Amino acid sequence: MGGLNAEKYSLVKMNVENEVKDTVLKTLPAITSPTVSRLSDGDYAIETIVVKDKIGNLIVNLMNRGAKGILVQDVEVVV
Repeated sequence: MGGLNAEKYSLVKMNVENEVKDTVLKTLPAITSPTVSRLSDGDYAIETIVVKDKIGNLIVNLMNRGAKGILVQDVEVVV
């Protein structure tokens, strides 16, 4: 992968409650593994890189599994 392939990918970020974190993580693709950060309220922020043509189905699956505040951003460079 490199900068020339970045247009194929999006960065997906979301918040998840502790109780659903493992369920959400099992559904996520990633280049290596999703980034997981603890929030001040005890829940988690999760982010990962996803192939753009998989975003639609992924968002539905994430919402069904309890993800909230889902944000999708274009990626300019992937190294």
